[in-house]
Amino acid sequence: CRIHRQPCHIVSTDFRPTPLVHYIFAPKGAGLHLVVDEQGQFRALGFQKAMNALQIANEEEEDKVEEDDEHKQRKNKKKKVISSTNQTTRRRYAINFTACTRK
Repeated sequence: CRIHRQPCHIVSTDFRPTPLVHYIFAPKGAGLHLVVDEQGQFRALGFQKAMNALQIANEEEEDKVEEDDEHKQRKNKKKKVISSTNQTTRRRYAINFTACTRK
């Protein structure tokens, strides 16, 4: 085996030099949660904590999306009211202007 034109020596072992562990990271959660340890044992408590943190983060995200939707709906209603009053004002000015010019 060669890497960058240099010889590479492969050493096989019966054990893993770096222990293999599995973590779950929950966004906006309390950090990393150990799910599988070095011996390959499943950690139910770590998994449960991670799932709870993910569920809380998901609920917060859903609440935020709902609030954003409500805000957009209120904003659109305000725009509709403003645009309808602007159209009414424009029509009044146009009517008054044509009435003055015809005399």
